Amino acid sequence: MYTHSLAVILKLLLLRAGPEDLPFSRDLTRVMFVLGTVSATALMGIGAPLPVALLMALAGIAANALFTWGVLEPRGLRNRFQQTFNAQMGIGVFFALAMVPAFMVIAPEMARVIADAELAQRLREGDATVVHLPL
Repeated sequence: MYTHSLAVILKLLLLRAGPEDLPFSRDLTRVMFVLGTVSATALMGIGAPLPVALLMALAGIAANALFTWGVLEPRGLRNRFQQTFNAQMGIGVFFALAMVPAFMVIAPEMARVIADAELAQRLREGDATVVHLPL
């Protein structure tokens, strides 16, 4: 089941499949929840303390679930929630992992700007010269 689900998620990334191609499985939802939590925490943990990163990851997953439920429920598609949520979580894992290198480059500069109120104010005013990113 997991090999098939991974293949479907890869097809989803290429726009060759839809959420309906994923199996309806509570076990898969548990695995996707864990993978989504770990990947989002790892991504946010680059620039935030671990407890904050975990809280942000869980809040993002909860918001995603509530939004998905809110879109499907009024349309009478409650039975599609699990597959849609699993698809979103699977794609989110790939996106989070793909963003890790960029976050590792950006995080030190973000921390420098956040720590200096004057730099943060200049950035808010549109002065992008305060940020120095290696290219």
